[in-house]
Amino acid sequence: MSRWCNKTLSVKTKEERGFSWDRAASHKETVISMEGQRVQRSPSSSHWVCAFGNKAFNLKRRYATIKVSGDSPYLYVGVAYKGAPVAEAYNNVSVLWRKGSGDLCFHGVRLNRSKLPSVSSASGELCYGGGDVVGIMVDVKLGKVAFFCNGVLARTASGLRTDVDVLPFVSLGSADVVAEFTTVSSGVCLVVSDVFARSLLSQQLREISLLSEDYGVDASILDMSIM
Repeated sequence: MSRWCNKTLSVKTKEERGFSWDRAASHKETVISMEGQRVQRSPSSSHWVCAFGNKAFNLKRRYATIKVSGDSPYLYVGVAYKGAPVAEAYNNVSVLWRKGSGDLCFHGVRLNRSKLPSVSSASGELCYGGGDVVGIMVDVKLGKVAFFCNGVLARTASGLRTDVDVLPFVSLGSADVVAEFTTVSSGVCLVVSDVFARSLLSQQLREISLLSEDYGVDASILDMSIM
């Protein structure tokens, strides 16, 4: 095992209640459930459609989870800035992770592996598919984002804008894929494999008091020192 892959942070979390898809901000050809938790593309649509979450990330609201259903690979999950276009798969005002391939689309640049210092694959070629839960953790102060698959850290990126609202965002290119906000309490086991990820997660713990209103946290660190 690589020396960068032998640090583990276990966090018991209860995701914030209240995330839903914003009908007014999302594409008119999205189909959003009555309670606002589930979104998919209308069967009559023939192009990409996008949906915004109803709340922006902030210093207290840092983590969202989205359960993915369906066989089609035509889905991106991630974040976008308020006002982003809602009829494109990805663009220069979003950071999205693709279903199946694991490609990261960072501000309009599609990356199939780590090509920039600010973007990394934290645990090999980990990607997500139907039935998986995608976690999104955002540090709005430092402009960083981390993606998880079923609680395992998969991709990280830095360079988010810090002067605009950053919201959960999905792009749907097929009617058979569904993105659903989850509120189920889960255990998040983060395999910390690079310096950025450890720095981000250490900061989460240092500022844990800020999360007390939204999360129930029981965290333990197994030797977080950098080798």
